[in-house]
Amino acid sequence: MCVTLKGVERSRIIKYFNEIQSYDEQNVYIVGLIAACEVATRLPRKEEDEADFHSAPYKYTLRVERGCSAVDIPICYKAILALHGITAQRIQIIQKSLKPTETAHKDGRGRHTNKPKMLPNDTTVNIH
Repeated sequence: MCVTLKGVERSRIIKYFNEIQSYDEQNVYIVGLIAACEVATRLPRKEEDEADFHSAPYKYTLRVERGCSAVDIPICYKAILALHGITAQRIQIIQKSLKPTETAHKDGRGRHTNKPKMLPNDTTVNIH
């Protein structure tokens, strides 16, 4: 299905997505555009225990304002990547978090507890 977007709609989508400041908030927006569906039929070429099944097919939509209402337009995988300027790996990470929890993936960069050289809070208070 080929969907044509007007230049105004395309620029509005790009502008809105780029104005979202937080990585986590962008992920929440993207999760709203992705829907996991049930697998209709499985046709394994290998036996059930050896086959590597996809857990769910995904459908992608795009919210566009037309007139006074918002319309959800189905789009393809490559279109969602191109319009939002994101990588395939980011979509895959979001899809992995959708499977068990159906929530957006939280950014975990820089959040670890193994800081061996960190001073305790009491020591930093005494220094000040």
